[in-house]
This record gives sequence, C-alpha cells and structure tokens, in this order.
Amino acid sequence: MQEDEYWIALLSSELNYNSYTFNYENRNKFDLKSKLFYLINVEIQLHKILQPNIPFTVVSADLEWFGPSISHEIIHIFLEFCGISQIWLDFFDRFLKQPIYYKSNENICQRQRGVPISHSLSCLFAELLLFGLDLYIYQNTDIFIYRLHDDMWFFNSQSTKIEQAWTLMNEYIQMIGLKFNEDKCGSTQILSSNIRSHINELSTNIILPQKDVKWGLLTLQSSGRFIIHQETIRSLLDEMKIRLTNATTILEWINLYNNYIDFFMRNFGQCANILGTYHIEHFNIFIDIYFLKQMEML
Repeated sequence: MQEDEYWIALLSSELNYNSYTFNYENRNKFDLKSKLFYLINVEIQLHKILQPNIPFTVVSADLEWFGPSISHEIIHIFLEFCGISQIWLDFFDRFLKQPIYYKSNENICQRQRGVPISHSLSCLFAELLLFGLDLYIYQNTDIFIYRLHDDMWFFNSQSTKIEQAWTLMNEYIQMIGLKFNEDKCGSTQILSSNIRSHINELSTNIILPQKDVKWGLLTLQSSGRFIIHQETIRSLLDEMKIRLTNATTILEWINLYNNYIDFFMRNFGQCANILGTYHIEHFNIFIDIYFLKQMEML
C-alpha cells in the first residue's frame, strides 16, 4: 500500500504510447486521503490494543507557499542528478523562466522562482523535490511519509524516531529553500486512559510541532479519536448562512447548499467500521446543535 499508492502518488503510473494518454490508476487524491484517514485510525486502534502503555505519535505537516517558492536552481540540480541531458535541461529552464506580468500596462518580468500552477511539469518538479524528502527520511529513520503533494502525515510508536524524522525534515526543507507552514503543522500523542490520568507527569515534547493534527474538519485527540473542529465549523456555517441569504435565485441557493453539504461530507470522513459508532454519534451532534439551528435562522 505504501509504495503502490503513496510513493510519488500524484505522478501517472504509466503512459499509453498509442493514444498518448496517461493512466492515473489509484491516484484520486480524495480517495487516497480517505484511505489514509482510515489507515491512521487502524494504526491507532492496533497500537492501543498491542502496546497500551506506550504513546503513539502522529505528525502532520504542510509546506508554506510551496509552488511559488520552489527554487529553479534546486530543480536544475535534481534534474542533472537524475541524468537529464543538457538539451532537456535548457528546455526546462526556459519553461521555468517564462516572462510574466500582472497587469497589461506593467513591464514584463522574468519568473525567478516558483512554478506555474496546475501544469504537468510543475507537478513533476514538485514531486521530484519531495521524493528526495521521502527517500531521505525513510533511509535514515525507516519512517514512511504518507504524502499527497505537500500534505504529509507520518506516525510511529518510537518517539525518538519521530523526533529524528521531524528534525531531518526541517533540515531538508531548509536546504532546498522552503519552509513549513507552522499553522498547518501539528503533532498528537495517543495515550491510553491510564497514561492520560498521569498526563501532568509527562514532559512536553518541544521538538515536534505544537498544534493539533487535523484531517479535513476533524481534529485528532490524545484519546485517539477524531472530533469535529468546532471553531472552523462555526465560521463555515456563518459563511454558508450569509451566502444562502444573499442568493438571488432558487437555483443559486440549491447549488450553494449542495456544494457546502458535499464539502462537509467529504471532510468529516466517510463512515467505516474502524471509526465505530462514536463517529456517527459525533456527526449527529453536529447536525442537531450546529447545522439545524443555522438552517432554522435562514
């Protein structure tokens, strides 16, 4: 599962030379993210049963302004290391240093950093840089980074390995001229009930990011359960209420409503046996307390 689905996951798996079409089999980002959500829950539950007295650490990370911050020089070094010929290096360099302007009356400038958005070559360069990170961490710590573009998750029961992996990740990211988004990086230690009763006796790990681990609209607790992040939900519901109130036609209202509901359903995590009845009960509480009240106020 690791190599087949999460190793340079966003690149195509094969190319059909007859039709020149790419095959992205098992590469749907949402499906992979959902599978990862279930995998994390499975690992947590297994650990709580097999090693209840040992903390299990989950870390999530995200890069700040990843696409616009990629260094052209670093890309050139990576491509050269991969044995790319000079004629292709020159072509990629021309692609990266395209002339750009923000307004029609402004002077045309040359892009000095970053890659174009939503382009196949941009995806290739990004995956190449972060594949180096994946390999570097795995070779030095045996920890596999589950990565979807620049969103990363990793977990282990050995705290020293987790700390080492996070330290090496920061070194690597700094070396290639990038940085982590501190607001989107978090870590959570999963503790059994008998350990949580003595939580005050445990020292706080300041090496790992201090914010919560999040998946969609859920936050991971030290109990090992994902719960709804209430502050985010409130702001989204307020936004939804305003947009629905300002809708000028019935079709616009229906379209907005469906889009928000689809977003909520995707980011609450689909029901699965591993999540148990708690997940459904928690979702029902959200509907009763937050969602229905907002709908009544429309």
